[in-house]
Amino acid sequence: IEKLPINRACFGLIHNDLHPWNMLVTPKGEITVIDFDVCTYHFFIKDIAIAMFFANWNGRPSTNQSKDQYLTFFFQNFMSGYSQENAIDEFWLKQLPIFTKHHQILLFTVFTDEWKTPNKWQSDTLKNWHRQILNDIPVVRIQI
Repeated sequence: IEKLPINRACFGLIHNDLHPWNMLVTPKGEITVIDFDVCTYHFFIKDIAIAMFFANWNGRPSTNQSKDQYLTFFFQNFMSGYSQENAIDEFWLKQLPIFTKHHQILLFTVFTDEWKTPNKWQSDTLKNWHRQILNDIPVVRIQI
């Protein structure tokens, strides 16, 4: 990540915690993002990666969808809205796996510290992430 080029087209102020619990959705489908306490200057793709990470972790595919199909559907819809506010070059979309892995490592570190006596779900989550990190298993697999 530190070797990636930095310029105004790819780097700036981001939310840095873009997950479902930080979004309010009206009955009409209008979205308001809240909780800006961890905003930072970073690559724009990081916000997209965080949203994808949480879609993977907490998203629920329909009965006739695989997880990968669901994530591709989520990504296409997310980017439809995102692109109304900010254009992102295809080069950066190809960096998505690096940034989703970066977020997984970050959360693994945070939750390993926070979950001192993890319940079964927490323990299983940490074990799964640990395996994925050590074996370099992608966090999400989507069609870009």
